[in-house]
Amino acid sequence: MASPLRIQAYAVMMLVTLCSGYAISSRSRCFYGKIHKLFTANCSEQDLQKVPQDLKNSTEVLDLSDNKIRILSNSSFIYYTSLQILYLSDNRILYIEEGTFLPLTELKTLDLSSNSLRKVPYVLPSSLVKLYLAANPIEEVSFSNANSLQYLSLADNHFETLPTLGLMPSLVQLNLSETKIYPRLTPDFLATMCRLQLLHLPNNLLASQEESCDCFRLAAWIQERHIKVDHLNCKPLETENRLQCNTTVPPQTMELYTACLDEWDDMNMPYLALFLGSACLLTIILIALLIWLRRRKSRTSRTPEKAIKDPEMKEPSLLTS
Repeated sequence: MASPLRIQAYAVMMLVTLCSGYAISSRSRCFYGKIHKLFTANCSEQDLQKVPQDLKNSTEVLDLSDNKIRILSNSSFIYYTSLQILYLSDNRILYIEEGTFLPLTELKTLDLSSNSLRKVPYVLPSSLVKLYLAANPIEEVSFSNANSLQYLSLADNHFETLPTLGLMPSLVQLNLSETKIYPRLTPDFLATMCRLQLLHLPNNLLASQEESCDCFRLAAWIQERHIKVDHLNCKPLETENRLQCNTTVPPQTMELYTACLDEWDDMNMPYLALFLGSACLLTIILIALLIWLRRRKSRTSRTPEKAIKDPEMKEPSLLTS
């Protein structure tokens, strides 16, 4: 089933195409258009078995959804370095060669949902902000360069073990809905996402976990970090079990969380230094301007001293003898 994101984008592109589009080439049967001022190529539903290589290299949005592409290689996108949004949902993608997306240094959104992927490339563009991996039989997910990723969808996947995502200091939204999470979801998994704000969980998140101390540990972590979450209702424990339940965060979990915060600080240090430097320079300029204005005002207020004549005094008249 096509993702809502892809359906919405496709509807907009079709409208643009009908109004002002024209064929890119007879070979690929794609159409040019513009969406939100971005130069767009609509190649969806064309029964393509590989990425067309005859598109304009100025393309910023490329829709290849609903095709029959099975493999992506290092040469698939080398001519499209201006891409910012790439839709590849609802294909038959089985394998993506490492380095496939590295030429896309401006890529911000990548939709790979509803494919046949079991593994995701380890290295993704550092510019990537949104990644959709829903409805894939993914067995392994691990990223080495996901510092800028803010949204990640792993919905409708059947993990045998929770994926090792690595440090994701920018991630604010994680979608695990409709996912059969067989292993227990623990604070350790969330500790590497130190800025997480919204967490979508399955409706039936481990019924056994809901009655265990693990659920209360997870709930305590989520509450302390002010994470909005759905479908996590821990059932009350019996008195004896409640007394034995320790929700204190273990040291190794806090180490992961601290490492994530340090990574965030390192990422933003250049921007912070630039901001502070600019603020200092602006302050110096303002102070200098105020001093100059005050001195100018002081000079203009000082008028040259003039002899003041007494109105009662009259000029001496000529004496006549």
